[in-house]
Amino acid sequence: MLMSNFRTIYETRDFIEYRKIMHPDFLTILQDATVQEFPDVGTTLDVSEELRIHERMFSGDAVTDPQGVLVPGVLSIDFNNFRALDDWKVSPAGDIIPNAQWAPFEVGLLFDRGQNFSTLRVEGTIKFYVTSRDSMHQDSLEQYYQMIGQVDFQSFMKESENIPWGSVKALYW
Repeated sequence: MLMSNFRTIYETRDFIEYRKIMHPDFLTILQDATVQEFPDVGTTLDVSEELRIHERMFSGDAVTDPQGVLVPGVLSIDFNNFRALDDWKVSPAGDIIPNAQWAPFEVGLLFDRGQNFSTLRVEGTIKFYVTSRDSMHQDSLEQYYQMIGQVDFQSFMKESENIPWGSVKALYW
């Protein structure tokens, strides 16, 4: 259910709902290509950075990137592909995001920035981490899931039209 909500939140660019699915300890692990392209962003993004990024990205407004370059607003986000490649597992205590459920997802996202700008294409594998807690809902104890992390495992080739997931985020950092 959380991953279906995640997809809907992106497609509708709903920042309020995005904030609700984020765990306070959320962490995105960026790949080396993103860190090299955007060194000021660092190697990870925490929940406050993620929220700032998504508020800017989902607004549809043009923003400036970390180098001060104007970045056109995102007009729409479309999923061409979003499927789990394996069953959910629990990450070991020594994992970068320990004791959380994780699964790798094959993703295909298009970030449309208008007719005068390129469409950003994200294709590859992202490892999503989720965590849950007990929550009372209509006198019934249920699991409430939140996103606690992401790791970008996309292959990155300069000559392709693809951009790493983290690099899209870094544009709106």
